Amino acid sequence: MSFSVPEALVSSLVEDINSAAKSLSNSAFQDDGARRSLAETALKLSRALESPPEYMFRICAQVSRIASILLRPMQPNKCVTPKPQVMVATRVAIEGRWFDALGNGDEPKTSSNIAQVTGAEPELIARFMRMLALADIVKEVGPETYEPTPTSKEMTTPLAGDMVRHFYEEAFPVFAKLPEYFTKNRYKVPKDSSETPFHSVFGKPMWEYLRDNPHRGASFDSFMKETQRFRKSWIGAYPSNERLGTGIKNSHDANLFVDVAGSTGHQVKEFKAKHTELPGKRFLQDLPEVIARDGNEISVEGITALPYDFMTPQPIKGEAYYFRNIFHDWDFESSQQILKNQAVAMEKGYSKIIINEHVLPATGVPMIPVYLDLMMMLWFGGKERTRKEWQELLESSGLKISGIWTIDGTDCLIEAELQD
Repeated sequence: MSFSVPEALVSSLVEDINSAAKSLSNSAFQDDGARRSLAETALKLSRALESPPEYMFRICAQVSRIASILLRPMQPNKCVTPKPQVMVATRVAIEGRWFDALGNGDEPKTSSNIAQVTGAEPELIARFMRMLALADIVKEVGPETYEPTPTSKEMTTPLAGDMVRHFYEEAFPVFAKLPEYFTKNRYKVPKDSSETPFHSVFGKPMWEYLRDNPHRGASFDSFMKETQRFRKSWIGAYPSNERLGTGIKNSHDANLFVDVAGSTGHQVKEFKAKHTELPGKRFLQDLPEVIARDGNEISVEGITALPYDFMTPQPIKGEAYYFRNIFHDWDFESSQQILKNQAVAMEKGYSKIIINEHVLPATGVPMIPVYLDLMMMLWFGGKERTRKEWQELLESSGLKISGIWTIDGTDCLIEAELQD
């Protein structure tokens, strides 16, 4: 699913900005009203160009500001950006089902209309809606009257609810303790899941926490699954017909594609559907409990589901081992172990590891990978990596980069083979 830019709105806002910029003299820019009006229009343009998940990522990432506000005294005459309050208002509106009541159409609703559906007091709705309107999450069209926006409509989806709940339940407690954590550990990078800020708050690694709290684990899984709706597929970026299934070893009995730690098998299913012409078997691997939950569904589709822990040697001797968003969860040494466990099953000049993750530029890293990199460090002791860091990791594991393909921005495919 791709994001459709609202062209008419964008064109209108660009015209407003150009008009304002031409009419404002240097002295006029000192007028607070004119300056704020131009700044608000520029913000509206920025929001219009963001997909709903990008906008929510930016708002959710601002929850860390709450920690800094709580941990420092307010200073007179200093303005604090209201983004944490936007996060608060968003969570209240999601749990109160106000976005659902506002609807997915274009008909305006009053606070009283929403109150009739949800049971909340109209005054409470109106006061929180002011904040949501300020952030362009809803559109205020009259006194206590609102229209839905693309973002408010997105707030009715599982992605929005699970993302916001994740930030409140797991992220905010960690952010609030960061100054204390880094003071104690002398401002060193946490190297594994046993010494992360998450572990210091919850007393266990994140995966163990999610396993022990099934309702939070289900919500997190839903959040991860829903984010894929707005992520471009890797299938079109990677030249599978040139890179796979062309050697003399390939036949219908060959092991063509192994989706390692592939959860419900979305990637291997898409690969199978798009490349029916390639001979060979397709596999899904994940932990026993995941395969027990989803394995029958995958096997029915002609994909063999097998229990496997990537911290152990790979049992399948095949051509392509595909990893999606796996290594950013792990520190250098653990990632090395995972790669070496695949290498024992690989054949030089034939087998490949295909890694679908971010490849960060040396400078100017975009918002979402910046955010993800910090989350990986705080949650798991992992990281998003630059090309140089990927090269160091792969070469230290007996592999070499044989190609990198860009999917979208920093989202890439890295192909690695055994060293000569």
